Amino acid sequence: MPHQQSKLVELWVFLAEPRARRTLCGRSDLSKHRDLGLLLLRVGIGGMFVAYGMPKLPGGPALWERVGHSSRRVRIGR
Repeated sequence: MPHQQSKLVELWVFLAEPRARRTLCGRSDLSKHRDLGLLLLRVGIGGMFVAYGMPKLPGGPALWERVGHSSRRVRIGR
């Protein structure tokens, strides 16, 4: 009887875990895709930074000065 109770406890713990972490061998099904997910996240965020900053580069010194003045208003820089 005690062996059967321990199996029921193991089953209860297994079913109580979130679905993304639930596996029979104790390893997440999604863990093998973690590196790919982090890569996509980094590339996406980096792309957003590039897309946001790119229009400022060809704007020339006049635009850079305006950006610098705006940065000082929010106390970035001197």
